[in-house]
Amino acid sequence: MLLGNVSHPANDQKIRINLRRISKYHIYECDIDRIFVFPKIK
Repeated sequence: MLLGNVSHPANDQKIRINLRRISKYHIYECDIDRIFVFPKIK
């Protein structure tokens, strides 16, 4: 998983919040990977 590439706790927190926010849209795993690669693109 690309989650291991997140080294800053603040960024990790933001990504977790983003994942929680998009979870209601039932995002697929490949889309989650894209979010990890581009966490600032919404």
